[in-house]
Amino acid sequence: MKHFNLLGLPEALNHSLHQMQFTEPTPIQAQTIPRAL
Repeated sequence: MKHFNLLGLPEALNHSLHQMQFTEPTPIQAQTIPRAL
């Protein structure tokens, strides 16, 4: 996972993440978020 928008999250959440300038996950987030979903 290289970008949060590739997770298939609701558009409102993607928009909020983008507004907060969260576009790329940290290495640990990239490893754990896909497994959690």
